[in-house]
Amino acid sequence: MRLEHNKSEKEYEQCLDILSEWADTQKHFPEKPDRYILRYVLLSNKFSIERSKEKLDMYYSVRNLMPEIFSKHPLSPEFIKESRVNYAIPMPKPGPGYKRIVYCQHNPEFGAEYFYPEKFLIHILHVAELIFHTDDCCNYHFIYDCNGLTLGHVPRFSLVVMKKVGFLLDKVFSNRMASIYVVNFHPYMEHIVNHFFKPFLIPKLRERFYVHAGTDILLEVFGKSHMPKDIGGDEPSLAELNDVLLKTFEKYKDRFDKIQGMKVDEDLRPEKLENDEILGFYGNFRNISVD
Repeated sequence: MRLEHNKSEKEYEQCLDILSEWADTQKHFPEKPDRYILRYVLLSNKFSIERSKEKLDMYYSVRNLMPEIFSKHPLSPEFIKESRVNYAIPMPKPGPGYKRIVYCQHNPEFGAEYFYPEKFLIHILHVAELIFHTDDCCNYHFIYDCNGLTLGHVPRFSLVVMKKVGFLLDKVFSNRMASIYVVNFHPYMEHIVNHFFKPFLIPKLRERFYVHAGTDILLEVFGKSHMPKDIGGDEPSLAELNDVLLKTFEKYKDRFDKIQGMKVDEDLRPEKLENDEILGFYGNFRNISVD
């Protein structure tokens, strides 16, 4: 990533130092971000210092605004079960161009009655937090495998949750999506894709959004060596990889213990948020009622 932006090691370290020194002045932050957090934010924002500052502030500030999303622990019984109901797996090997592949699927062993969109979002954010601290990749391919999805799942999708997804991807985590693949697509998914997915994607991501009836495209684009054996790949099954994921959560348990109740102290913010987009956007959608 450093070389991709023609930055020397010295320039890279200087940028990290600038961001670190700025973070020291943000007394409202609940912690001093470590070098790994700063590195991820800097790389995912293409070495823009100002944009990195903005996203780092968002990373902490959004926790005050969405406690229902950021107060859950991945190792609680509720979310250990969620990880088995709805897979969200960072595949072990990066894809072409050193981009991480995140493979999501509703486990066919669980029916629609186990599907809660907000829980699925929280689980994906737990994975994003893990990636934030452990991954050298800052670009992603996101795969949504509809195997296991039934007509019973369709009415359970939530417009409010999808607004949160779009907002968090755009304003907080800065995940640089190289592509989004929806595979094993069923015709009855047309409504969900057109009304719940695409409207909340920025134009650039809409151009990188692909829908396919099967999974052969994944083997063609990414190769068997990068895909789970569930679809004919060489990697372990999604269930096996989920067990690995849970062990990784255990390894970083202290981090998740710490951030579960983490909030900024607005009284200590150097410059108060006024007419800020994060507040306006959240205020606009939090009370939406959906028929």
